[in-house]
Amino acid sequence: MEGLVRRIMPPTAISLVAALQLGCALSHTTGIDSEGRADAGHPSGPLADASGPGRPDAFVDLSHCGDGRLDPGEQCDDGNGARWDGCAPDCRLERSVLMRDLAFAGDAIGCGPARPPANRFAEALGGAIAELNNVAASDARGVERSAVLLSLLGLDDGTGTDDPSLEIAWLLGRSDERGGFVVGDGSIDARLEPTMRFDATLRAHALAGGPAEIAFPTRPFRVHVRDAHLVARTDRFGDEVGNLEEGRVCGTLTIASLLPFTRESASLDILPPACSEPSVPFTLADIAIGGMDLSLARAPGASPDLDLDGDGLERFEIDRGDGRCVPVVTACVDGDGTRIPGRRCLEDPRIADGFSVELGFRGTRTHVTGARP
Repeated sequence: MEGLVRRIMPPTAISLVAALQLGCALSHTTGIDSEGRADAGHPSGPLADASGPGRPDAFVDLSHCGDGRLDPGEQCDDGNGARWDGCAPDCRLERSVLMRDLAFAGDAIGCGPARPPANRFAEALGGAIAELNNVAASDARGVERSAVLLSLLGLDDGTGTDDPSLEIAWLLGRSDERGGFVVGDGSIDARLEPTMRFDATLRAHALAGGPAEIAFPTRPFRVHVRDAHLVARTDRFGDEVGNLEEGRVCGTLTIASLLPFTRESASLDILPPACSEPSVPFTLADIAIGGMDLSLARAPGASPDLDLDGDGLERFEIDRGDGRCVPVVTACVDGDGTRIPGRRCLEDPRIADGFSVELGFRGTRTHVTGARP
């Protein structure tokens, strides 16, 4: 099928909302392009460095990769240069892990040394964060099987125990009728290579990576996390990477990223209208900043805690009404003191701060069935 590389292996009957793809290395580091040819823009030959800069001790003999025979230094050789068929173009095994229970965390544990633990988004929503997770989960079950795929580039230790320097490629995809996942959704280019990647390490089964800008294909809005860091613990499945446990993604949710979530897009007709200008839909940003105290849902509300544009934290004026409507922002005050009036002030590009956030997950092994740019 044109534009689609199909994997030759039996499908597994798995039905989930999201997934993580763990592949070992990509062709931009090996000198082999997506058709299995030597790439003049990258090193090639018997001792091409397949692990990226700064790793002179890790080499793979690529001179026989793709000939269909398992030679020294190869983890696999299926006789072709196709990706997502179980054996990568550099003759390293592709490994997959399925993300389960992806959800906004209600606490702050932290994702490494990048920042002290903080989760202002959970503070702002309080108990309503559980309702947000329920909305996302029920919508995903009813619409499609979206997936998040992680690919580990330059992984030398196939058990997922120790590797001091590798990259993580962040991919998106969709479930298919065979129970696997098709990589795509704009996260790979025409050569099937990932467009998002970031540095990572593995130490005693502790996976840590970042910073990066990543996206989760959740509904009713796509979650974009800036300055994201990921941590998880790996276990072994025989001699291979097994499951992921205690997974966390920490980063920043911008105000702008919360605007697509509205009363209408989330089908939240059970909630009352906005306290001001009811014809203008309230957004998740309004709820996070202004809070709400209704019998159906309660959120304390909080201002963003991360100054992303460097002019000081922004402030907001809120109409809380009579307690029978959803509080909304009616004016924004930029960090430099500029007041921007109106219900749509949150859409102004000068309002650019964000909430610290954490999401939790765990993962189990699965497989990829194809890729489409």
